[in-house]
Amino acid sequence: MFDAARSRPIVMIVVGALAFIPYLVLGGDTLAAGIYWDVVIAIVLAIAAVHVWKLNHDRVAWALIIGGQIAFLVGDVVWLVLEHIVRSDAYPNLGDAAYLSGYVLLASGVFKLVPRGRRLGDVGVFVDGVIVAVAATILLWVFVIGPTALEGDATLAARLVSTAYPAGDLLLIALGAQVAMRMRWTIPGILLVVGMCTMLAGDLWHAHLATTDGYTAGHPVDALWFASYILVAAAVLHPQAVPSFTRPESESSLTLARIAFLATISILAPVALGARVAVDSAVSVLVIGTVVLFLLVVMRLAIVANQLQTSRSQLEHDATHDPLTGLGNRALYSERVRQAILASATTPARTAVLCIDLDDFKTVNDSLGHAAGDRMLQEIGDRLRAVVRRVDSVARLGGDEFAVLVHDEPADAALEVADRLLAEIAKPVHLGANLVAQPTASIGIAYGAPGESVESLLRDADVAMYIAKNAGKGRWEVYRPGMRQQVVDRFELRSDLSNALDRSELFLHYQPIVEVESGRVSGIEALVRWQHPVKGRIEPNRFIGLAEETGLIVPIGRWILREACLQAQRLDPSADGPHVAVNVSAVQLRTPELILDVTDALTVSGLAPQRLLLELTESAMIDDYELAATRLTEIRALGVRIALDDFGAGYTSLRQLQSFPVDVVKLDQSFINNTMANDVGVLNGLIALATSLGLETVGEGIEENEQLSLLRDANCRFAQGYLFSRPVPSEELVAALAQAGHAAGGN
Repeated sequence: MFDAARSRPIVMIVVGALAFIPYLVLGGDTLAAGIYWDVVIAIVLAIAAVHVWKLNHDRVAWALIIGGQIAFLVGDVVWLVLEHIVRSDAYPNLGDAAYLSGYVLLASGVFKLVPRGRRLGDVGVFVDGVIVAVAATILLWVFVIGPTALEGDATLAARLVSTAYPAGDLLLIALGAQVAMRMRWTIPGILLVVGMCTMLAGDLWHAHLATTDGYTAGHPVDALWFASYILVAAAVLHPQAVPSFTRPESESSLTLARIAFLATISILAPVALGARVAVDSAVSVLVIGTVVLFLLVVMRLAIVANQLQTSRSQLEHDATHDPLTGLGNRALYSERVRQAILASATTPARTAVLCIDLDDFKTVNDSLGHAAGDRMLQEIGDRLRAVVRRVDSVARLGGDEFAVLVHDEPADAALEVADRLLAEIAKPVHLGANLVAQPTASIGIAYGAPGESVESLLRDADVAMYIAKNAGKGRWEVYRPGMRQQVVDRFELRSDLSNALDRSELFLHYQPIVEVESGRVSGIEALVRWQHPVKGRIEPNRFIGLAEETGLIVPIGRWILREACLQAQRLDPSADGPHVAVNVSAVQLRTPELILDVTDALTVSGLAPQRLLLELTESAMIDDYELAATRLTEIRALGVRIALDDFGAGYTSLRQLQSFPVDVVKLDQSFINNTMANDVGVLNGLIALATSLGLETVGEGIEENEQLSLLRDANCRFAQGYLFSRPVPSEELVAALAQAGHAAGGN
């Protein structure tokens, strides 16, 4: 795409080169050539001055630089008038005053562009610049200042002015060296430095001409001065003229290129001395030996510098990359996101951040060990690196959280990348012999806007990832306004839940379980509820997941066990009274404290063990079949019975069902609802299967008499649902039990 702003310096240089041709055609030393020179340069500097006025930063520095150029132009005009109109060859004159003031203005502007600091790296850069300045001083003194200012029969004023010119050059060399050592090598910075160098080359050439054949207008040296005007003006016209000279500390290191440059500068003086005294063999041997020794020392320093550079490069890599996966870390990723956001201000490309979190990764670490978890993270890292495009960036932010930066013009590019990532991550991961994991991930996507902070963008992607995880995992979500508030509300709810038990905000409701044939109430299921002091009644589906995430389900489950057992004992203290069913989560099942909690609840309440029924879902057991089977066997040894909840909707095979110490299966409600409109044969088969294994069956979610009739015809022994009673508090339980028996058709 054509960028008019960035092409301005090129246009200036090309037009400037073409504009120099008429000057040569006019003869150079003629009045017409002189007028042409001054008019062209005046136009160039006027254009540069207009652009300086538009700058938002470092305007004063660039104004001084262009002001110095204008002072040089004034000197050119004065020289033209004196030579062609006044016919005077007076030296020094007013033109010299203008020229010398130009050096001061130019040096002042360059000085303001030089960044200053007190770090060790800044001191080293300053010394590098001083080395260049000292070497230049020696050469100028020997070859320019000495011959022009200290020799001959010129007047004192002429000698002072002749000395002032190379002194001005020295000042510019010293400052230019500081700029060159510190600058970030951008186009405007290069143009300014090259422009200064052409001017200095022209000055030195002119000084040499003054000691030999003299100078006349139209000499090739004029091309250097003309180029200086054009290049400095072109630097101002570039859209990135500000800032051009800030550089990170890492770029001021002693590299091989810098050592070679400084060595060359430092050796110029003794080489020049040797050239002048080459007729003296003894001195020549001394100079040559000095140069050889100097080069050997420089070579040794270069080796050390190379070793240091290699070590630092390794340290920088370690500081910006994850040691386990080799991907970029959070610091490097944040910097790349920042650069992409800045670039989006000038390009149509959109910046998208993808936050990737592996689902249930903690289970891998807990059940298979951290070594297996590390292998999985390495495999996932390799997959991410292979799937994304070359222009995208991948990072591991920590733990099982990864991130991808997509910077592209199509709005749906990030969505396509997310789909490929989900598909690749979901492939099996082989963690050892006969050990295969099936990972999934949740991805949050957030689009950045110019001016947005990196932290805000990453936070939005993180929020979208949590929304995706809470919506079922193994999917992606794009951040939308309002999502952040959802996460904040969830966080507040999570925080309030930690105090809910202590503040007695949790309580139990009970729902009767009836025998289908007789209508007798055989048991009750304890269901936890939460009355929030501000938000009111909060349904279990909103806080049970939070309790499991935080581990609060363990103390909450302990309290539920004790309260439910106490209520069952109060309802009927006999050993064969109605049982009480209590739900147990996968988190509780993994903790060894569950057995102690069950024992404590039975001991405190005095409830007979056979009257306690622990309900678990299939998902709670498939996390780790071996652990679940062991834990349930220990609990069943206490006399407590085990129920498998939502049977028919999960993945339990017949062999697995036989291996678990299960006493009761509760048929999934949705499955029973489907049979109302479909073949009841499957329902009959499930009930027959459970009965053949010696298991009792409970139909859940019974709301209509037709459903109860289906269960009765299929020989399902127990039923539970709104047809009999909704969950009620303990003080309404007796009445609810009577209503349930009546609804079931019992006595």
